[in-house]
Amino acid sequence: MAILDGIRVYARGLIGRAVGDDPVAAASSPATAVRPVDDTLEPATSPNPIVGRAVSAGVAPAGVRLTPVAVQQAQLDAVPIRPVRDNFRSDALFDDSFLRYQDAQLARLAATVSGVRHTQQLFHGSDLPPEVVFATGLPMKGDGDDFDLGEHQRELVQLDDPATKRSALRGGCVDARMPAKFAGEGGWVYVLTPRGGAFPLDEALGNAQARGAAGELEHSFGARQPACQIYAAYRVGRYSQAVDAHLLEGPRLNRGFRPVT
Repeated sequence: MAILDGIRVYARGLIGRAVGDDPVAAASSPATAVRPVDDTLEPATSPNPIVGRAVSAGVAPAGVRLTPVAVQQAQLDAVPIRPVRDNFRSDALFDDSFLRYQDAQLARLAATVSGVRHTQQLFHGSDLPPEVVFATGLPMKGDGDDFDLGEHQRELVQLDDPATKRSALRGGCVDARMPAKFAGEGGWVYVLTPRGGAFPLDEALGNAQARGAAGELEHSFGARQPACQIYAAYRVGRYSQAVDAHLLEGPRLNRGFRPVT
């Protein structure tokens, strides 16, 4: 380490500015208080694991770690790139890359709706049988590449408000009745713990924007869910006027349930 004009300089980057009447002497003292050069930076002793450049530049000098506020801003600024299947040697490698891409997109979404991401189990209706879902999980939604909660809500036919983008999200509820109605008799209702968490639409958008979903307690989560996130499946039976809902048969448990949150 060298000391130049009161600034501690390391071989790979600038750490901080010494504080005191005699900055050169102060920088030499083990008890020196160090003021970060940028308010968005901390000394390298910070436990924050994300290393980069200053947020204003997009990347931080070596040896400098971003504060939680700067990390959140960096997540918003950095737009993940959706992987392309042709660039991978196997479906497994592509799937792993896509899941990491989806994780990054959901982290960006969480930064915009702080405090409303849940990790609880949800019910999701589908026409896919357990033989498929317990083996491969829930697939991505084609070329869907939009993680905006408002656009996902507009995609629902019941709102009569066509979406302008293809959503990369799915919907689930804390109550099985609406997913069972969505799947219909002969379909399936899955119990899952969504990877990346789930966002309750009424909390994230407000009741006015959530509209139809507010009364359904609907949550949105990443469309691609590996089989390990699926806990059980219920077969949707006939509709019963007595309970004003479809009857559910089951459950069929997934022995491979090992959720990653």
